[in-house]
Amino acid sequence: ITTQVSVDLCEGDAVEVGDSTYTEEGEYTIHLLGEIGCDTIIHLSIQFIPPTEVFLFESICEGESFDVGNESFTIAGDYTIFIAGSNGCDSIVLLSLTVVETDNTVSAFENTLTANQAGATYQWFDCDSAESIPGATGQTFQATVSGNYAVVVTSNSGCIVFSDCQSVVISGIQDLELSNAITLFPSPADT
Repeated sequence: ITTQVSVDLCEGDAVEVGDSTYTEEGEYTIHLLGEIGCDTIIHLSIQFIPPTEVFLFESICEGESFDVGNESFTIAGDYTIFIAGSNGCDSIVLLSLTVVETDNTVSAFENTLTANQAGATYQWFDCDSAESIPGATGQTFQATVSGNYAVVVTSNSGCIVFSDCQSVVISGIQDLELSNAITLFPSPADT
């Protein structure tokens, strides 16, 4: 009896025929002695299915995660992940992950607040009322009334961060130039 057998194997797998194990790709002719003393000839063709490689270049915002298969990644780096493919063989995912950090700090000078993250979009809001301040969309915000203020920063990559609330106190006393504030009379002054 002559039989033709074709086998597709995943890399690292093997096929066993009779008492022999085959791990190499190729064509084999195998002679076996059958139960009734007759020879059986098997023409075995082994072909390996190469693993599928996928390259991913991904960016996430700080505090987010990126999932591949059953694994979750939060730290920037290069990763190799093995996933069983639809054909039963491994798929290899080569992930290069970048974590985008967006500065959420604010500098304060008197009643002027400045978001330290440059090149982003901004929306200032009143922490006490939790409402956005209409028109306050610049990197710098000048408070006109005492209160607690913060900013929502959206980076160019789409990452959104909130600053801590900053307290601003408006005293109502304005700085005046000394030359305009003091008048001496009679002129010339007599001692």
